[in-house]
Amino acid sequence: MFPIIIYIFSFITFSSEEFSDKIVQTFLKGDAYQTNEMFKNSIELRIDAESINYQKTEAIQATEILKFFFRKYPVSGFSISQKGKNSLGSVFYICNYDSIYGHKFLVYIIAKTNSKHKLLIETLQIRNMKKGF
Repeated sequence: MFPIIIYIFSFITFSSEEFSDKIVQTFLKGDAYQTNEMFKNSIELRIDAESINYQKTEAIQATEILKFFFRKYPVSGFSISQKGKNSLGSVFYICNYDSIYGHKFLVYIIAKTNSKHKLLIETLQIRNMKKGF
């Protein structure tokens, strides 16, 4: 039984790292459609620069909004500065997003494992650095 527990824990850790890599690659490419694959069916979405604050929006609508954001603020750099887990099993990421026009944003992501053991984004916030987090 003990080896099985270690194996399951290793799989979860690998999935989390793979998810981190996918977040970075998706934002570096400015690929809103790839983020759609990482969203729950409905998510909380906040983008300060566009005065968007939805407690719950459908993944397809969030994808279109993010597509507009990527077009308006093309990426010049993106990195995860912090990540961790909370006691409820959610994984969080605090990221830095820089646009080619000099805009700087903090990106806050909360993801949770669904019933099929797949990590999915349930909260995405993109906050202007000048306004704080």
